[in-house]
Amino acid sequence: MWNAIQSILSSDTLSPHGICLLWRPELIWLHLTSDAVIGLAYFSIPIALAVFHSKRQDVNFGWVIWSFAIFIVSCGATHFFAIWTLYVPDYGAEGLVKAFTAVASLATAIALWPLLPKALAIPSVQQLQGSNDALRLALAERNAAMHALQDKNLELELVATACCEAQKRLEDSERSARETATIVQSTLAHMSQGLSMFDGDGRLLAWNDLYRAMYGLPPELIQRGTTVKSILEYQQTKGHIDQEVDGFIAAFLGDMVIHGVSTTKLRLADGRVMSIVATLVEGGGWVATHEDITERERTELRIAHLAYHDGLTGLLNRAGFRNRGDTMLAQTGVRCRSVGILLIDLDRFKAVNDTHGHKAGDSLLISCAARLQSSLRADEVVARLGGDEFVILLEGGANLAEVATGLSSRLLNMLSAPYDLDGINTSIGVSIGVAVSSAADETIESLMHKADLALYEVKSQGRDDYCMYQDELGNRAQERREIEQDLREATADSALQLYYQPIVSLLDDSICGMEALLRWRHPTRGMLPPSAFISMAEESALIVPLSKFVIRQACLDAAKWPAHVKVSINISPAHLRRGGVVNMVRQALEEANIQAARLVVEVTETVLLQDDGQMLSELQQLKSLGLSIALDDFGTGFSSLSYLRMFPFDQIKIDRSFVSEITSRSDSAAIVCAVAGLARSLDMTTTAEGVENADQLTMIKAAGCVQGQGYFFGKPQPVRAYFPDIFAAAAD
Repeated sequence: MWNAIQSILSSDTLSPHGICLLWRPELIWLHLTSDAVIGLAYFSIPIALAVFHSKRQDVNFGWVIWSFAIFIVSCGATHFFAIWTLYVPDYGAEGLVKAFTAVASLATAIALWPLLPKALAIPSVQQLQGSNDALRLALAERNAAMHALQDKNLELELVATACCEAQKRLEDSERSARETATIVQSTLAHMSQGLSMFDGDGRLLAWNDLYRAMYGLPPELIQRGTTVKSILEYQQTKGHIDQEVDGFIAAFLGDMVIHGVSTTKLRLADGRVMSIVATLVEGGGWVATHEDITERERTELRIAHLAYHDGLTGLLNRAGFRNRGDTMLAQTGVRCRSVGILLIDLDRFKAVNDTHGHKAGDSLLISCAARLQSSLRADEVVARLGGDEFVILLEGGANLAEVATGLSSRLLNMLSAPYDLDGINTSIGVSIGVAVSSAADETIESLMHKADLALYEVKSQGRDDYCMYQDELGNRAQERREIEQDLREATADSALQLYYQPIVSLLDDSICGMEALLRWRHPTRGMLPPSAFISMAEESALIVPLSKFVIRQACLDAAKWPAHVKVSINISPAHLRRGGVVNMVRQALEEANIQAARLVVEVTETVLLQDDGQMLSELQQLKSLGLSIALDDFGTGFSSLSYLRMFPFDQIKIDRSFVSEITSRSDSAAIVCAVAGLARSLDMTTTAEGVENADQLTMIKAAGCVQGQGYFFGKPQPVRAYFPDIFAAAAD
């Protein structure tokens, strides 16, 4: 192969076309090389155009490119034919190629010339760079505009968002405002008070229907902008305001400016009372509430009345009496006059109340109050202190004491007269304590204390009377207080002792019992009987320790006596009412170790008169222990045979008042006989008290009494001083 190439390349083998002595080898190589390079270059151009066209199909000159490619290929083929003809002189083929090339050249030229203007229109590099720079600038401006537009869009979005939020807030505010308006309207419509609102110029801004209705204001008057003066002038024509309108407004506003709030009470012509509370608001206006307080004021008046008046009788009560009394004392002190008090207590009122019921008791109190009021002058005052206690205040000069006693006497007769309580006829008693001021520094409390002491004196003397206070009563009261204090100390220091009085069986004249009688050896007053201190002990709690001492000591003493001798003790109704007697007796019996049958408990008819369930229950329990119950002092007070049915007594003790007159008065003897016979029929033992001589003893035996007691048989003595033969064991 190398040899073939060398043969071809050898100059000796070359036979240039035509006869030409000028063809030298170097020239032949020059033509060969040039035509080969030119041909290859021509052939490469269509390849580049094909690549360009495939990459730039958007160019609209495709047919021109292909024409130009054909022309180029033809040109290249011509050069390759030129090389060919160096060896093969085929000028016909070469001519055809050149002819085709000429046609292609001409077609290309024809196609290119019309494109020349378009080609010339193609911008130059500088123009393209300028355009590129302008394009970059425009692009930068566009980008800047885009950024600005984005910023504007962002701002618009923010504005739109803010608008949406504002719109939402506005809608919420409108909805809230509508809801608030609805609530306000509903509130105004359902308010229990009228409401009005005025601006700083006194023009009406808001109101509710109740405000208009409360004053009967016409709708055409109650309009926005109506002045307060116009409204008040209308009310003045209706008689609701009885003063000059301008003055009313000035006083109203002045008070509100000073205090921020103004409260006015307006009394309307129809009797209603309105409370107006106006509150100053910002801007100088005010809001006022209007409340109908008519019923409240009536209630307050009723409450105030009840605070100082008795709800049952309508009289002054204790508080009202004190106020009136203090006022009267202050006035009389200036006028150098005196004040008197009549303290009135209704006797036997509780019996009426318990027997006929509380309704009858209330009717009795009302009737008494009416009688008291009818008996007084206009300047005299009567009050009910509570329960069945009344008081009268008097004012007068030097003769006030005489006036008070005269009135007391009239009241005794008036209040003691029979009462008709809805068909129930009854009568009561009256006790009155009277006191008259005697010093300039006298007080209602001191006067009441004096009247109370006088009343206490009346009750201690049998009731149904009146008593004027004297200094002696005060001294005695002081003495009672001192005795009470000493009694407390005596109870604590065991300064009390028991005396005994024998009870004799009238069948064989033997001692069958001893009655324990309490004595108090006072350090300065000497030996005091029960009558000197028992009543004050009953009024206090001292009766309990006194009873305990008596019960315990009597049982302990009886334990040393013969078994057939009983011991009698007195139990106070006050102690029975307090309770605890049964346990006290049981403990004393157990401690002394004696039989309950040896103990006799004596009670007065007061226990039955009060008809107290607690006391009767205590007596029943005492009797159930096995001891005996005796009815003491029978025939005195309000004795009734019905009492003997109320409780199964074992013994009746006939009061000494009948025994003392049994030999001189036939009626007393008849009563003793009747009681003894009644007791015998009821299987009760009868004891006659106060036997002082043999004649009385003979009479009570003849009347049928079973036992006797009195000085004739023996005085009360300490247990060891009497009957040494019977109580010898106690002396050992």
